[in-house]
Amino acid sequence: SRRTSTLLKLGVKHSQLTDTAGVALAKALETNTVLQGIGLHGNQLTDTAGVALAKALETNTALVGLGLRDNNLTDTGVVALAKSLETMTTLQEIYLGENQLTDTAGLALAKALQTNSTLLKLGVKHSQLTDTAGVAL
Repeated sequence: SRRTSTLLKLGVKHSQLTDTAGVALAKALETNTVLQGIGLHGNQLTDTAGVALAKALETNTALVGLGLRDNNLTDTGVVALAKSLETMTTLQEIYLGENQLTDTAGLALAKALQTNSTLLKLGVKHSQLTDTAGVAL
């Protein structure tokens, strides 16, 4: 039988994690009711992991913080994450800066903020957002 985890925060920053690990983590998040924070900054995660994490956020009810700064995410992964933020009611912080985000991602995040009432911190520093997304946000 599987051991029930009581791990509250997981930080695997500046490692060599790829989408294989990102997708596996996302799958575990779909049913995990304990883990509250994940820091995956500075890895090699792409939109494949971003989309898988977005799917996990649709059913996860425990996560309050997600750090994906300094990976290889583009608008595709971040738009998927933004769509899940529209209905997610637990996430309070998400960090997406230092990825390849353009106004497409920025506008999707702005749309998510219109309905999401729990997100307190949104990090998008060092991205390619222009005034269009900046004003919307």
